[in-house]
Amino acid sequence: MAEATKGTYGEQFGDEFQEHILAVALRTPGFVIHYRSALHHEFFVQSTHRIIARALFAHVDKYQKCSTKVTLIESAKEFCDEDTGEKVSNVVGKLFKRDISDAKAVMDKTIEFGKTQAMINAVLESGEEIDKGNRNIISIIQEAQLVGEDILDLGIDYRGTMLDRIKWYTTPMDERDDADIIPTGIAHLDFAMEGGLGRGELGVVLAPPKRGKTTTLVNIGFGALRSVFGLSVVHYTCEMAYKKVTARYDDRTASW
Repeated sequence: MAEATKGTYGEQFGDEFQEHILAVALRTPGFVIHYRSALHHEFFVQSTHRIIARALFAHVDKYQKCSTKVTLIESAKEFCDEDTGEKVSNVVGKLFKRDISDAKAVMDKTIEFGKTQAMINAVLESGEEIDKGNRNIISIIQEAQLVGEDILDLGIDYRGTMLDRIKWYTTPMDERDDADIIPTGIAHLDFAMEGGLGRGELGVVLAPPKRGKTTTLVNIGFGALRSVFGLSVVHYTCEMAYKKVTARYDDRTASW
């Protein structure tokens, strides 16, 4: 059996896809800049693809723009030997002729591609370190897990998505497909908040003593528990015993 090397096992993202993502990266302005943390030349299996990716990413890092065909071939020579120079030039020519009309679909897969390849490489590198007697491999895995995590959402097409938003606004709240909404249990508040608390939102309940803060927290916790998305609830309290908290949730469940 041939020795495993970085990039060997990424069957989900095979050579054809890897060549396609390079074509998109070469000819789509802003692509590499936006997805830079999910792209690395070691994520590519074929040596020619790695050389092209290395030259391209270095060019974008320095000049903040796509490379031309001539410049890319010239830059790639730095990483080529006598046997690969002509192959790289031929592949670059193919990349500039390749149909990339599905570039948006490729972009949607880029982060997953980066994470998958990074984790594969991390596992292989960890195996090498273990063979050398080094058991401290946690940092290698953690670094792979962070690939693509800092990629930001560049926004929305406000005009282009207007009809979709109107449809969403006019759909009754109990019919909306909102996987990340947790209702507060207070009907008027949920209506004002378009269903309840959303992902990334922090809800704070303020009230004088004996005015329903605990009940409100139980209602919010119950809203998460009753969802169909398998959410877990951590309920911290410094005032009530766990049996009383459980009883509150039981009462809420019985009245559902």
